[in-house]
Amino acid sequence: MNHHGLTEQIPQTVYIVTPGRAREREIHRVTYQPVSVTEQKFFGYQPTAVGSNQITVSSIEKTLVDCADQPEFCGGIGELTKALQNAVDSRCSRECVVEYLRRVGNSTATKRIVYLAD
Repeated sequence: MNHHGLTEQIPQTVYIVTPGRAREREIHRVTYQPVSVTEQKFFGYQPTAVGSNQITVSSIEKTLVDCADQPEFCGGIGELTKALQNAVDSRCSRECVVEYLRRVGNSTATKRIVYLAD
């Protein structure tokens, strides 16, 4: 969420979504913790330059859907609420969020976003 400007919070832990297994790592006092998801939920990522490195980061829409799907990894419902408010002023596509919610298939995530957006 911080990468997309959806929160002012600087994460102590960076969660890495993966369909496989990986181990937790610490780099420059930042913990990188893997979160395993099913292949169905592994989509919506794009290559992004960070310094001289190329990494893969979730799109702004996928970030919101992932946070609604598992709010414990984004700081909770309060942070998701702030992120949704900030997304209104950004390049976020509502249609894409709806499509990603359908693909993830978690009705609770859909209800969270609909309730908060309302």
